[in-house]
Amino acid sequence: MSTRALPVVGQPEAPRERADAVRNRARILAAARTMLRRMPADALCMDALCAEARVGKGTLYRRFVDKAALLHALLDEDERLLQEDVHASFQGSARGAQARRQLCELLEKLHRFVLEHADLVAAAEASARPSARLASAPYAWRRDLLVILLERTGVTPRLAAEHLAELLIVALSAEVAVRALRRQSAAAVLQQGRAFFEGVVASLGVLSAS
Repeated sequence: MSTRALPVVGQPEAPRERADAVRNRARILAAARTMLRRMPADALCMDALCAEARVGKGTLYRRFVDKAALLHALLDEDERLLQEDVHASFQGSARGAQARRQLCELLEKLHRFVLEHADLVAAAEASARPSARLASAPYAWRRDLLVILLERTGVTPRLAAEHLAELLIVALSAEVAVRALRRQSAAAVLQQGRAFFEGVVASLGVLSAS
């Protein structure tokens, strides 16, 4: 399955940096991970991070324009692994029922990722500027993939596929995942999500025929 190439962090690709800048970035991310072992992501304070990483505010904000960009960068490695896994798993151009099966499998992968990173993703979403989440590279990557598979199931016109893709992404909100995980096990929440997405995908045949 091919989609347009996208960076996976929630900020523009950085220009090539000097060695000291690369070291500063690594030091900041390492300090942030250390702090996140002691506190939830939404409690992470950028001033405290400067002290932990032993860098100035200017150095921090040159690397990460805001807290949302920092949190997206912390997710970067796992996001890249997710994208590589998805691209390897969904090669080809399946149609109809096979495309619906692939769509269910993709939604389960995306849901599992959100559950495994719920606290961090929720904090990144909450700290983003208005509409920044909808414009972020990870969101665009998910949307492109879902639109492709929805079209392969027979959903037309493209505007309908784009709208349905966004409805599905909203259902993958990390805030919803965090609320569910406070009251239930991850296995139970994953199973409920699977049933929900399978029900939605099953209804697409009726929509496509209408």
